[in-house]
Amino acid sequence: MLSQGISNPFGWLPRIDSSGFCIIILTFLHLATTTYSTRTHVIHWNASNPLFLIDRTDNLIDINTENHPWEYDQVNVVCPVYKHSTSENQQEKYIIYSVSKQEYDSCRITQSNPTIIAVCNRPYEHMYVTITFRSFTPTPGGLEFIPGHSYYFISTSSRSDLHRRVGGSCSSNNMKVSFKIAAMPSIN
Repeated sequence: MLSQGISNPFGWLPRIDSSGFCIIILTFLHLATTTYSTRTHVIHWNASNPLFLIDRTDNLIDINTENHPWEYDQVNVVCPVYKHSTSENQQEKYIIYSVSKQEYDSCRITQSNPTIIAVCNRPYEHMYVTITFRSFTPTPGGLEFIPGHSYYFISTSSRSDLHRRVGGSCSSNNMKVSFKIAAMPSIN
C-alpha cells in the first residue's frame, strides 16, 4: 500500500487522471517541436568571415523556411571586437545599412536617409544587433519583412571613412548579405 506522500510527493499537485496526463505530454511535445523550427543565424560582421569571401557571389541566407506562421527567424549581427592592445589601424569599424537591390549590386548608397542596421564603432565592446524577420513590428519605425521578398544589407565603410557611401568594404571585402524571406504557405 502506497502512502499519499509517495504517489504525490509535492503535495500541492492536483491528482491527474491518465487523459489529463496525455494532454500535458502532448502539449510539451508540441512546444518542443515548434521551438526547433525557428533559427538564429549569427553573422560576425568582419572581413575574415568566410561569408564575405570575395569570390562568393551569393551571400544569401534563407529566412523563415518551414516555420509556422507565428515563428520568425532571427539574425544576430556581431560587431568586431578587439583587445585594447590592438592598434587602431588593425581595427575594423562599420556602419551596416539596409539597401535596395540596385544599391546592393553597385555597393553605392543613393538614399539621402538610408536605414541603419548597426553602427560598429566601439571596437573594445561586445556589440551585436538582433533582427527578427517578421512581417510586422511592435516597435515604431522598426524593420518589417514581407514574406516572399528579399532584403539587402551592406557596409560601405572604409578604414579611413566610417561614413563612406560608395565602395568601401562592400567592394573591397564583399561586405554584403541578402536575406530571402520565405513565402507564406497557402492555407487550404
